[in-house]
Amino acid sequence: MTEPAAAAMSLALRRQPCMQFAGHGLVRLLARWSAGVALCCAAVGASAQGAAASAAPPPPPPTFDETKAGHLHRFAGFVEWPVSSFASADAPIVIGIVGAPGLHKELAQVVAGRLVQNRAMQVMELAEPKQGTAVHILMIGRGASKRAGEWVAAVKGRPVLVITDLPQGLERGAALGFIESEGRVRFEASVPAAEAAGLRLSSRLLPLAERVVK
Repeated sequence: MTEPAAAAMSLALRRQPCMQFAGHGLVRLLARWSAGVALCCAAVGASAQGAAASAAPPPPPPTFDETKAGHLHRFAGFVEWPVSSFASADAPIVIGIVGAPGLHKELAQVVAGRLVQNRAMQVMELAEPKQGTAVHILMIGRGASKRAGEWVAAVKGRPVLVITDLPQGLERGAALGFIESEGRVRFEASVPAAEAAGLRLSSRLLPLAERVVK
């Protein structure tokens, strides 16, 4: 081998490691760049999802029937019935509803699987006033306004909590009456009506009422 050829070969051997090192560095650089792009895409995706979630419309407000069903469920926890009102220690609290099929449906869903005063709750849709004597709570809806007096008279003197959403409900003989004010459902309470039925309304319930008749 001539001297010029040997010099050229020696130069090539000296350069080869540098080329290999440069190649590995380029691979690492590309890997880092790819990872950065992936993180960027993930961040953009998360931001887009967050924006979509924030742009989703809020859930609609509860209907009057849904609100009344919630109140009826809670009312049962603020009433004291005579022990003789129940056939046994674990007998359910029976709620009878007349003239309000939508409310009957909502309340049945609310009370399902729940206990109040360590008792299950049973919801019945009533058709005749005489059926009111078999319940603990009687809800008289607006669909029964023409016979409201009959329903109240059927349970008079019995331990039945009468509730209604009819206008002037307390004056009609109900112990609790729903009223709608400014788009909200509120209630009134009559202590004398509850006491006449042999019931006691909790002192924790009365301050929540819009009006209390004593």
